[in-house]
Amino acid sequence: MGKISTDKYIFLTPRAYIVIYLLKVGRAKASEISESTQIPYQTVIQNIRWLLAEGYVIKEQKDEEIYYILTDKGRQLANTELEKIRKLIEVVQ
Repeated sequence: MGKISTDKYIFLTPRAYIVIYLLKVGRAKASEISESTQIPYQTVIQNIRWLLAEGYVIKEQKDEEIYYILTDKGRQLANTELEKIRKLIEVVQ
């Protein structure tokens, strides 16, 4: 889970993977996050609850569907995680 393509592996926490994924796609349902990131659905839900409580994501409901969207604070967290990845990639190359 959470591998970057190099000759080494960089492992991401599920929380980091979720915010980076949301940064990429803009908004997504929990099931879409789970399927796209290969993170178990219950793990996604647990992390989404934490991200909601801390103000990193907001919930948007359209009809019966619930989507999650990064807040400005969430985008900052995702960019911080991406910067960590960039630094790690420099180390392993």
